[in-house]
Amino acid sequence: MNKKIGFIVPAMTHLRYFIPIVHEAKKRNIGSIFFIGKDNGKYNSVRLKENLNFLKQTCSNYNITMNSLESLPTFKGVVFQIEGDGWP
Repeated sequence: MNKKIGFIVPAMTHLRYFIPIVHEAKKRNIGSIFFIGKDNGKYNSVRLKENLNFLKQTCSNYNITMNSLESLPTFKGVVFQIEGDGWP
């Protein structure tokens, strides 16, 4: 998969919106990258150990690459974000 789309994922609740897009992109031979930022200090932070373990398993199941949010500026492609969340 040469084409990729990105997703800024600061919270686990974002998965309910992003996974259907990932699933459809995969059917079209488009890969996905989750950009993971800092701990947001909330119960749903992707950086909490139990949430991070679940996220890693989800990424494995859907063949999603995980990168740090700091690598986003060099990404060439479309990026999805929930309005008002995820970018410092």
